[in-house]
Amino acid sequence: MSTFLVLVTNHFDPLWRRCWDKRIEAKGKTYASYADIEEYYMLDHLELARRCPDYKFEAESAIVLEKFLERHPERRDELRALADADRFAVPGTGYVIVDANMIRGESLVRNFVLGLLSVEETTGRTAKRGMRTDGFGNSAQIPQIFRGCGIAWVNGLSYAPVTRTYWRGLDGSAVCRTLLPGAGHSRGGKGPGWMKYFPCPACNGTGDGCDACNGRGIDAETTHMTPPGNINEEAAEEFGAAIIGIGGEETLPCPELIDWYAAEKKKRDIRFVLSDDLLPYVQSLVDKVDDPTEDEIHDGVELNPTDSGCLVTRIRTKQEVRRLEHAAQQTEALCTMAALTGAPYPAAELAEQWRKMLFAMFHDCITATHTDPAYEELSEFWAQADAGLKQCRDAAVGCLVSDDADCISVINGCGHAITQIVTACLKSDTLSLGLTDDEGNPVPVLAVREADAAGTVEVDFVAREVGALGARSYTVTDTGNDPNVVTPLPGPVIENERFRIEADDHGIVSVHDKKLGANILEQAEHRPGELILEHDEGSPWETLGSDQTRLPLADATRLVAAETRSGLQRLVFSVRAPHRTGFAVGSMNATVTVTLTSGIERVDFRTEVEWHAWNHRLRTAMPIPFGGRHLYEIPYGVLERRPYKPRFGWHAANGDWPTINWAGVDGTDRSVAVINKGLPSYRIDDGPDGGATLFVSVLRSPSVATHLCDNLHDALLDNLGGMRDFGVHTFEYAVTAYDCPLPDSSAAMDAESYNAALTAVPGGAELPEMPSVESGNARLTCLKQAEDGNGFVLRLHEFRGNGGDAVISVPDSLKSARKVNLLEREGTPLEIRNGRVKLALRPWEIATLRLV
Repeated sequence: MSTFLVLVTNHFDPLWRRCWDKRIEAKGKTYASYADIEEYYMLDHLELARRCPDYKFEAESAIVLEKFLERHPERRDELRALADADRFAVPGTGYVIVDANMIRGESLVRNFVLGLLSVEETTGRTAKRGMRTDGFGNSAQIPQIFRGCGIAWVNGLSYAPVTRTYWRGLDGSAVCRTLLPGAGHSRGGKGPGWMKYFPCPACNGTGDGCDACNGRGIDAETTHMTPPGNINEEAAEEFGAAIIGIGGEETLPCPELIDWYAAEKKKRDIRFVLSDDLLPYVQSLVDKVDDPTEDEIHDGVELNPTDSGCLVTRIRTKQEVRRLEHAAQQTEALCTMAALTGAPYPAAELAEQWRKMLFAMFHDCITATHTDPAYEELSEFWAQADAGLKQCRDAAVGCLVSDDADCISVINGCGHAITQIVTACLKSDTLSLGLTDDEGNPVPVLAVREADAAGTVEVDFVAREVGALGARSYTVTDTGNDPNVVTPLPGPVIENERFRIEADDHGIVSVHDKKLGANILEQAEHRPGELILEHDEGSPWETLGSDQTRLPLADATRLVAAETRSGLQRLVFSVRAPHRTGFAVGSMNATVTVTLTSGIERVDFRTEVEWHAWNHRLRTAMPIPFGGRHLYEIPYGVLERRPYKPRFGWHAANGDWPTINWAGVDGTDRSVAVINKGLPSYRIDDGPDGGATLFVSVLRSPSVATHLCDNLHDALLDNLGGMRDFGVHTFEYAVTAYDCPLPDSSAAMDAESYNAALTAVPGGAELPEMPSVESGNARLTCLKQAEDGNGFVLRLHEFRGNGGDAVISVPDSLKSARKVNLLEREGTPLEIRNGRVKLALRPWEIATLRLV
């Protein structure tokens, strides 16, 4: 007899149309928060579980469980008892279902590690089924990350779905996506099942003493779910079993479900299940995950592109996340350094900041598919994470840096040496400051300005070759000269040791690389760094109209200044959108500053934009005078991608690809990369003359509120204007070049260095002996305390796609080494010989070492 498995689960958004932990007040109506609705969901399920000893239910992710227990700590034992009885679980989603395309690979890892371990600690259960419900696309290292967490079976891969039984990622790791067929599903009551709860009509959502909604403030009857209707008996034929799904999105439990179940149980083999209970039915397919036939493998290592509007809409959501990611990397490294001197490691504090950051990486947060009140609440998460990381960082610095007012120390928490522009805040009454390095050589000071606090100044300078997990010290002097003096140049030409840039009144003409002896950017259809307005009618998710008419803005560009000051030269251009731009009349004013700094081997662009456009996007163009492979950095990897024909409509893609820190054109004997700070939307087009143009999207102004409101949420119509991103924005991006193919170059390290949050503080740094990595193909991407507090963890990434060995030098204080999985378990002991550990890495491997 066929078996019918009743799976009670749901999809919950921590942020979207509603706020997470705040109620929205709009036009006399109050909209419950997601935390409210998820609390009601848990309370109602617990009541059903008391009524029926067979009843089982799930919460979608760790944040749902954590928030419920924050509000109801008295229910912890009850939930643990249900979990022990195999009646409650959280599937393998991680802390939240994060976006998988715009966040760094380490953030993807930490989402699953933090979430899975949190659920395990609370419930005692380790998830066997991974879930990615509603994530807009999935990057090519997701299979490896799931497998590193002990999960080989993954569902919920939507929008750009897996079309076959197995999905094999960039490194060769594979997951199985088989799911039992559906035989039925709970239905909507008075409204469709996907319609979200709107305020109770009796109390307008306040809930105050309201009998109609039992004080909850929501009109539960509007979307009250009813039990399934007819059951499709034939669905169970293939596996001998089929799923009856109970739930949806933001829906509360079905009170009549228990009576329905009792009646159905008299007629057929039917039972409540959890996700993991489904595994035995597909186990034979999951067991083949490492040895499928070729026709069973999905065509392609990633599930992209899709929903390309998410890569640009409300661009600050991307910029803030990128900044926080690099700040977290630096903070954890500093805290590890301090711990190796005997200071306590702030594990709980750092975990709390990761929770806030992961919330900001949720697939309706960083993607900007949310309302204005939700955006305001999200901004608070950024600020809280920023302050929390700073507090941990300051405490660590206090253990590592001595009090010396005549000295500045720059500390590098990355696994490779960095040359970068840094800013230090000093006590000083003068602006005529100079610096010498630890070898007595003068260091050009780029600028000195008064800081917020009286008697303090901010000093900008180039910190050269600050060693991996190391520091450099600089002595402060009073030169009597003002480094802020600006001198006009005789013409629109600037240069440093590496590059020479020629311009005219309408923008840059060429960028010449002295090392390569050739131009790396050159005027063609577009000028280097030229801004372009592109018609883009759509929603936050995607471009909906096929009109992508472009208006290049070279004719609207004017040279404002060509000037030099201490250690740098720069060109400044103003750009004013002309009247003939149709929808974009008077829509955009911008200032573009192009800078060459002594000792910095890249061309820096800083674009400040006043934006008032509707249905447009703003791009910058980088015309490269040669062609080659189009390479894009993804989370923990690099992919070659080709242009594709844009698609318009729901879950479509406009021609752009998601990118992390850089993308570029890989020629035969030279290559060019464009790096960025939180600007993840790129496309590279081949030109008719054999060259290529790399476009970076920096802004867009969608005006179609797809799914953000409906006739039940009409009061929210006035809370959507922010998705057009009106206001003032600042963007930073840069261009660099190499005399070798990009996979063999330092592009990955250079792009990380460009974003790195180096710590520059008054005083002399005294660091403990730190681990180091010797490898031509692996780089250190994480250094932190182990999750269980026993030892320290190093994460390495093989970033060239070649595989090979890495040698890790281990401080004397660390006595054992073990290669472990991403949950920091299992693994293989490694021999420490003469203070060194040798580790073999396969191409694109993410490797984790625990040092005790």
